[in-house]
Amino acid sequence: MAETVDLEALKRQVAGAAALDGRRARRRLLAGRLALLVALLGLWELLSGRVLDPFFVSSPGKILAALYRMVLEDQLLWHAQLTTIEAVGGYLLGSAAGVLLAFAATNWGQLYKIVEPFVLALNGIPRIALAPLFIMWFGLGLTPKIVIAGLLVFFIVFMNTVSGIQSASPQLIDLARLMGAGRMDVLRKIVLPSALPFIITSLRIVVPTAMIGAIVGEFISAQKGLGFVINRASFEYQTGGAFAGIAVLLVVVVILNAIVSFVEARLLRWRPRGQAAAAPEAG
Repeated sequence: MAETVDLEALKRQVAGAAALDGRRARRRLLAGRLALLVALLGLWELLSGRVLDPFFVSSPGKILAALYRMVLEDQLLWHAQLTTIEAVGGYLLGSAAGVLLAFAATNWGQLYKIVEPFVLALNGIPRIALAPLFIMWFGLGLTPKIVIAGLLVFFIVFMNTVSGIQSASPQLIDLARLMGAGRMDVLRKIVLPSALPFIITSLRIVVPTAMIGAIVGEFISAQKGLGFVINRASFEYQTGGAFAGIAVLLVVVVILNAIVSFVEARLLRWRPRGQAAAAPEAG
């Protein structure tokens, strides 16, 4: 009994030491990233006006001043909220459609083999070229931006979900069927766990893609949103204002990516540390 207690205490001690090492490593990583960011911003500020033309690259100080002015006078946070709604709407629409249609196509006989060349052909069309059509069809509101973002997201999630489904072991599926497993049992217990890393990884890499779709729609035709703010500042030769809009856009993308990464960590806790799905970005 004493040996068992000592063994359990040793396990807890090792786990505690590993957790402490992990926290220290994360703090060092964060400190390194912050130091790099401060160094780059400081170098930018130092070179602007001396080596770099501030008309083209502005400077961190001027960008901060423009950001402060735009928050107070130009409702920058309201524009950021609208762009976030468009990006998140497109992200959810494209992701849901990509996952559901991938499972439907691969689990319904030969359907995927039939539609595969058409999917590849459609994926080859630059979605940015379709943006004017969507604006003509859906008007100038939020809808065309959501559709553009959703379409950009859809193909990446769809193709990677298909890859995840096809990665399921055929031998394991055959064995499960021999043991009496039904179609839904195979799907839930074998196919879905195999596809989940691919799905989650693709959902993480399409966060900036959804934002790109929203911004492209705003560039083409909009009177609101961060894309409109950046476009207007560029046309007015306000370099600091354009960089300020880009900075807010970057912050929004980082926050959304952090949320998705948190969900990924929760859903894939069973995956061995360091194992990652190979989910290449399509289109």
